[in-house]
Amino acid sequence: MMNQTPIPPPEAHQLLPVLEPEDAIGNYALALRGFLREMGLKSRIFVFAGNTSHPGEVFPFTDHRRRRSPDNLLIFHTAIGSPLAGYFAGCPDRKILVHHNVTPARFFVPWDREVAYLAHLARAQLKLMAPLAAAAVADSPYNRRELLELGSVDPEVIPLIFDWDRLDGPVDPGVMERYRDGRTNILFVGRLAPNKKQEDLIRFFACYQKHYDPAARLILVGEDERFPVYRRALEKMVRDLDLQKVIFTGKVSLPRLRAYYRTASLFLCLSEHEGLGVPLVESLFFRVPVIALAAAAVPSTLAGSGVLVRKKDPLRLAALARRILADPGLREEILKGQDSRLEYFRTFPYRKRWETVIRSLVPGPFQPRS
Repeated sequence: MMNQTPIPPPEAHQLLPVLEPEDAIGNYALALRGFLREMGLKSRIFVFAGNTSHPGEVFPFTDHRRRRSPDNLLIFHTAIGSPLAGYFAGCPDRKILVHHNVTPARFFVPWDREVAYLAHLARAQLKLMAPLAAAAVADSPYNRRELLELGSVDPEVIPLIFDWDRLDGPVDPGVMERYRDGRTNILFVGRLAPNKKQEDLIRFFACYQKHYDPAARLILVGEDERFPVYRRALEKMVRDLDLQKVIFTGKVSLPRLRAYYRTASLFLCLSEHEGLGVPLVESLFFRVPVIALAAAAVPSTLAGSGVLVRKKDPLRLAALARRILADPGLREEILKGQDSRLEYFRTFPYRKRWETVIRSLVPGPFQPRS
């Protein structure tokens, strides 16, 4: 009897427009690559040419062409309009679509028409790709509903993967010394962007300072270079309202980010569009009480924890924030609810769920790779 040549296992590669340092989608892709390799699959991350920010870790998508095969898997992460969508659609590989959501273009039109076009393009591309995928994953129930509306196969809900050790690292001593001084620190984390609605946070803060606590601070942590016109409008708003304690930090290091969470009295989110809301989960981890607008994926992310509001009335929000900050019993009740929700993310069976998705397309078994 002749020896048969063993059939090599399929490969499972990922496509995304860009992999940026400390980006939630990028961190997800890196963790997923680890899972795939542990399953015994050869796996690489490919990005749009010219955007490789992790030399030796990710590769330009043109390198993927020689790996195209109906036997392989190709995983696409939605983010922004990109030529990669057309490439993904045309590949013969068995396709998996991972939907992180795309911010609607209407938020960007007044501030940056190029970004608005890319957001519009991304929505059109998503509509093209959704019916082509053999399997689909959404990182929130909100995103799952969107995929189903676009004709996708029934998506598996697998949240973004959180590195709890990364969050629990050392803090910046300078930030701790400056902001742990007994004053109220109202925090929001997220890049300065029109959908995040930092202007509504500033309106709230003007009311809060005027009626309750002139010494309070509003700390806005997040990258501030992508929408310079919007950033300047926010800075002008602060000047026009004569507010003295609004801090724009820009993009910060991990130790500084941890320190801002550690010194926060309250996390306030008035964003009108989140696909999941990573800072909401980070706030749960750091035990910061959360008030958030019940928009997009926020209700499913918090799932009954924190405090959801339906309207952005600055006076009512200021009164609510004051009540939470002034009542230790109420604060602890909110934190207990948030602790319970945090356990969902801490104990979620990420590997098992991804293995189910992969084995629905390539049953295996595979030998683990180093």
